[in-house]
Amino acid sequence: MGNFRKNSTGLSRDDIAELEAAKDHAKILGLELNTHLVFVPYRDSVAIPLAPDVAATFKRLLKHVSVWIRRRGVRFTYIRVAHSDDDGTGHNPHLHILLHLPTPKLRKELQTVLTATYGDTNSGGLVAMVVAGTDRRIWHEESRYWGSTFDYITRHKTQQAYRANGGSTWRASRRDETGRHRGIKCPFVGRRWNVSRNINAKARQTHEVVQIAARAAARIAAERRGQPRPGEVA
Repeated sequence: MGNFRKNSTGLSRDDIAELEAAKDHAKILGLELNTHLVFVPYRDSVAIPLAPDVAATFKRLLKHVSVWIRRRGVRFTYIRVAHSDDDGTGHNPHLHILLHLPTPKLRKELQTVLTATYGDTNSGGLVAMVVAGTDRRIWHEESRYWGSTFDYITRHKTQQAYRANGGSTWRASRRDETGRHRGIKCPFVGRRWNVSRNINAKARQTHEVVQIAARAAARIAAERRGQPRPGEVA
């Protein structure tokens, strides 16, 4: 799951660019990321768990979900982002996974399976919660914000990442004593995000090469069809 020693407080500009590209490529493949899985195994923990333990716990969940989805004939396509509580302490490291499921029925079935496996937190609520997700910006009544699920799971970002798109994206922030908005620090030790192999940078590059080759072949075929046959006058 990555480098256990890496410490960050938000997603960088390059992180956001990669996640955006992966999300968009999933849609190109017809595998729109339409399901949001929130995993909070440390919600009731007073201590901050060790980074290797967190990575192992997250890895087990991903493997569980991957096996379950693939057994139903679906390609496991996802982006995942790790956060902690937004009080700056690093408590409650948790995971957001935006993934593809072709039907609402599978979403309900996945919830049933994860509830049976992980149950409830002591403070109430599910350890693993599966809900609908979207990359369209809509009003979320429960959380009281305008935005997409993608906006929500990438809201902890650096100032550079926020300004990269002219400040058009959402950044988690609070007003300080001067009234200025300050980005909320969200410490996490370890690999903060990754994406499935079919939408990572290598897969996107390969897809682009294949598409270019296909367009070139189609153009050559069209040109040949338009050429006169041997012995004919153009």
